[in-house]
Amino acid sequence: MNATNLLLERVINQRFVSAGIQQLFAGMNPLHDLDAQRIWTGDGLVSFDAFDTLITRPLRRPSDLFLVAGYRLQREFGSVVEPGEWMAIRQSAEWRARKARVEREVTLDNIYAEIAESVDLPREFLCAAQAIEVALEKRLLRPITGMVEIFNRLSALGRTAIISDIYFSRSDLESMLSGCGVRVQPGQLFISCENRRTKRSGTLFSDAKGSGVKHLHVGDNVFSDVFQVWRVGGRAAPFFKTAPGRLERELDKAAIEPPLLGSALSGSARTARLRVKVVSDHDETLAEVSAGFVGPLLLAFVVWILTEARCRKVDRLFFLARDGQILLSIAKKIVSAYDLPIDLRYLHVSRQSLHLPAVLDISEGDLSHFGFKAGNSLADVFRKFDLDINHAAIAGLQERLGIRSPHAAMNRAEVEQLIRYIQTDDQVRDLINASASSARRLLLDYLEQHAFFADGNVGVVDIGWRANLQRSLAKVACSREAGFDRRLSGFYFGLYHRPENCGSLDDYLSESVGEPIRPLIRAPIFEALCAADHGTTTGYTRADDGSVFPKLLTRDNPQALEWGLKIQQDVINAYVDDVLAVLTAAEIDILDCMDGLARGAAVVTSQVIGSPSRKEAIALGSFPHASDQLHNVFGQVAPPLPLSARKWISRLVARDGEPMISEWPEASVVRAAPPLTAGMMLGGLSVARWLRRRL
Repeated sequence: MNATNLLLERVINQRFVSAGIQQLFAGMNPLHDLDAQRIWTGDGLVSFDAFDTLITRPLRRPSDLFLVAGYRLQREFGSVVEPGEWMAIRQSAEWRARKARVEREVTLDNIYAEIAESVDLPREFLCAAQAIEVALEKRLLRPITGMVEIFNRLSALGRTAIISDIYFSRSDLESMLSGCGVRVQPGQLFISCENRRTKRSGTLFSDAKGSGVKHLHVGDNVFSDVFQVWRVGGRAAPFFKTAPGRLERELDKAAIEPPLLGSALSGSARTARLRVKVVSDHDETLAEVSAGFVGPLLLAFVVWILTEARCRKVDRLFFLARDGQILLSIAKKIVSAYDLPIDLRYLHVSRQSLHLPAVLDISEGDLSHFGFKAGNSLADVFRKFDLDINHAAIAGLQERLGIRSPHAAMNRAEVEQLIRYIQTDDQVRDLINASASSARRLLLDYLEQHAFFADGNVGVVDIGWRANLQRSLAKVACSREAGFDRRLSGFYFGLYHRPENCGSLDDYLSESVGEPIRPLIRAPIFEALCAADHGTTTGYTRADDGSVFPKLLTRDNPQALEWGLKIQQDVINAYVDDVLAVLTAAEIDILDCMDGLARGAAVVTSQVIGSPSRKEAIALGSFPHASDQLHNVFGQVAPPLPLSARKWISRLVARDGEPMISEWPEASVVRAAPPLTAGMMLGGLSVARWLRRRL
């Protein structure tokens, strides 16, 4: 193989990948149909490429690892070379070394010898650089979980090999593979730099399989892993899932600064989705969206929270259930990675568990937070007060209202009349006050157990949107400690309403970094992104030892878990781990990266919320959302739009508070209509919103 063929290799790879070769090979040798025991008997061979087939890096491109090394070298040796300059030196030396040794792969020693000959750098610098590069590869490499499982399974069934064009030594590559869970056996590894043959020339395959052997090879490189396998008489099972997806490409194009941050955001989205095993198209799309959209958005939000908490000198930060569960997980990773001096905790609270204890005088303001509305029954109303519907006082109230059954839905007039009776009927007021007082004692003891009243400034975290949980928390806390609200701060994604006398209130969307996202807010969707794996908190109970525990409506969250919540949370956590691994390896403080993180979050939010693909719209739009306080009624957050012009247009003049189309109209349109029609309807949707605001 000569230098011309090296250039040909590049051209073929670029040409076919851009032309959609994934679709070209989609039906050929699907990996899930492989049965090594049935197909390859005797001395048959199934071989795998290593990089981007079994293992991969959380970076936009492999050469970005040299940029990480550049940061490390700069901190160790000062300004001998800038990180970007070192990256250019390292890339150029590798190209020259390969050009001089086209018949075999170069070694890492060859590359660094080339650097030593062409650049005047101290010997100790180059020795450190080579050691840092190998150490970073081992630290940052991630498994492609599904492929590692396939390799390990096939390895146990028959003869397998790993065939790689790489400049690392055998011992280093074995360490990298085993560190990612690949069970490498002696004799399975064929490396170009040691065998003095290459995949790209086709000769390395002969070393691995010998002659007259049936051979199937799995790999991601169009030239080396597909065409050269065919040329030497083998069969190819192309693996292209490591190619950047839609959202990863958008992060790549976003010009995020610093460049290493942009590389980490894009590359980690890819590694995070590849690290989670999926079993269906829905799961696969959910993993892609969680890694490429939800992860970048929530990471930017949590970094803003920690930055603001530091500015306000917050000592303890309480993440409120249930939206706070995944946010707390992200925050813990950041605090641990950078050893930040802040105490992070989780509070099991809800509208139902906080609003009743906050009732001190049954004012109109207190009652407004319970969300009484037409369609509620008398039983629904008094369940929120934790009262037995069979109590004589409530039965008398039912009779005065003329309601035939405590479970019958009330109209708006009946609800308004009921609220007036609650405020004026002494017996009913006494019942509610007694229930509120009992609930308040339990809540105060629960908060005490979690150091809510300890010295120092306190912060609470929630998605939003009206800060009523903080209002109730502050009111209850002030009943024990007057002036508690003066040391209470709230941090939210967005706020539509700001109650008074409950501490400070800050939200991400009111900051300049959140401005690009403001037009894209669809509140229930953002709540879906922060769904928890447990049920809502209904109140608190005291154990025999006097401690207080939350009561949950359900132990888990069956609707969300069935939808795929575990995949979403696993992918988000993997994404944050990978971003932090890159940044901490380069010793970059993520709290100094707010602008770049916000830029990435805005780019992917615009894509998914404003212009979702059909798969994205189905995956996220099918999330089961419950808008009522008691979480009794679930519906898809963005069901398909009925393709009836009459039904659609009738929503323009709806005055019942329901959304015009759905909680996420763009997704409802995309789910219902063909691509061209959906595009036209999305344009009409913008006009419809403008009309509705003026009707």
